[in-house]
Amino acid sequence: MSKTTNSISKVFDLNAIKPKPRTKSQLWLKDVGFDEGPWYRERMGLRELEDFLEVAGNRIDHVKIATMQVLGHPKEWLERKNDLYKNILSCRDFLDSKNIKVGESFISKNEKITFEEVKTNEKKNYSSIIGTFEVKNKNNKIIKLYPEIRIYNQPVIATSEAAIKTTLFKDRFITINLIKDEQLFNVRYQNKPFMIWIWISTLIIIFGGTFAVFSKKKNYS
Repeated sequence: MSKTTNSISKVFDLNAIKPKPRTKSQLWLKDVGFDEGPWYRERMGLRELEDFLEVAGNRIDHVKIATMQVLGHPKEWLERKNDLYKNILSCRDFLDSKNIKVGESFISKNEKITFEEVKTNEKKNYSSIIGTFEVKNKNNKIIKLYPEIRIYNQPVIATSEAAIKTTLFKDRFITINLIKDEQLFNVRYQNKPFMIWIWISTLIIIFGGTFAVFSKKKNYS
């Protein structure tokens, strides 16, 4: 009687995967954080995450750490988690935002974003905290962005007012939030190409539709 053996891949019908970096059939992981527990049956701390990545790391290509997790956890803890993803996964991790102090900087898509200063301003029904950011690209071209946090009086509520720089080729978008009991600001920066062309194409469609309607009316008359 011959003895047969089955590998885990055959038992669970797992397809062979190509080595990283992959351009097709990528798997993206969104890390919402330990404290999002009510919506998930299982929650993982750093040790459980490390065990999970040792088993599944070769199948994960990109990781996104959610904004609320960045806002609600200490910088040191996030750095430890970030190192886990980079060292075990050998994949690229995407942070929705960064926690930084005035005077610090970070790199995003070949651009250096520097948090230069913070000013306060008092208005009739709200006070505002205004950040000054310098964005320098690889060609040393510099732009300034001034996002705000507005704290309204009645009712007492805080809102983030984005600073947006629009060009024909891209939109730069930055917001800031205060982190409770720390001298840090949560900074979210995005660089989105060709956003203005959405509006330009909409106007072209409206113009084309209007022209077509009047052309038909003229032909019928």
